[in-house]
Amino acid sequence: MTAPQQSFTLPTVHVPNPDLLVQQSRPVAEELYQAVGNQYLAFRREYFRDPHASLATEPPPHPAPHQTETAKLAENALKVVPHEVRSVPIIGDLITHLQRVIDIHTLTENELLTLHNVAMIFLYGTRDGLQPWYVEYLLDAAHKLSNVTDLDYFITYPWHGLFYLPPEPLSAFDTAVRTGDVAGIERAVSHTAAQLITALKDPFKAQEDLAFAGEGGERRKTVFTLKTTAALAIGAYLAIETVRSLVGPHHAAEPPKPVIETIPSTMQQYLIPRDQAGA
Repeated sequence: MTAPQQSFTLPTVHVPNPDLLVQQSRPVAEELYQAVGNQYLAFRREYFRDPHASLATEPPPHPAPHQTETAKLAENALKVVPHEVRSVPIIGDLITHLQRVIDIHTLTENELLTLHNVAMIFLYGTRDGLQPWYVEYLLDAAHKLSNVTDLDYFITYPWHGLFYLPPEPLSAFDTAVRTGDVAGIERAVSHTAAQLITALKDPFKAQEDLAFAGEGGERRKTVFTLKTTAALAIGAYLAIETVRSLVGPHHAAEPPKPVIETIPSTMQQYLIPRDQAGA
């Protein structure tokens, strides 16, 4: 599942006084560096199974993938969808949706390494002060993401959601960079730090939330959740029907026979017989 690549040409915005930014932002940068660094090490110990995690070392290669129960349910439902019905349009849409559910509830090796890289770049970008190249990179990324129109973009690239900014915060960040407003730049980078700390602390929830970044994200997430419930239910139904087809032909069940008469025999002469009721 790959979203169409989108590229946008934007005017490059540079910090007007790089040395001043680095010098004046050192106290804030040091706090952000420590906060993100500490959470990154905790993330590495848990998800890379690295008991000796250190900022001076690389994480162990080929970390094992992690999955939530939701991903496992979707995976099982996907396995039992009969091949003979997969060409039916509604079932094809169900299969696509279940695969997306698996994707955003699974932390693959690639996704773990992506989060590792994002954290390390942040640490390099805030070491000894906010580095102008990192500030410019964040602003450029936010501008590009503001132009994304593909509704599935962040489902495909959830960690890109770490750099998305709604229109007003983006405008404020842009103005701060253009005018060299150190306090304004610090607020924007602090927001990125908060997003990153949240992602490192609970990457499963973060990946699910970031998959719906952008305008109308909450509504899209609600619809997606409802669709997931329906897809899992349909998958379970198809699984049951598949088992039935394996053990024998399916016949409609006969209606149960009554074990009592609602009209006692002594009263039947006084009441309307059942076969005439409602006639």
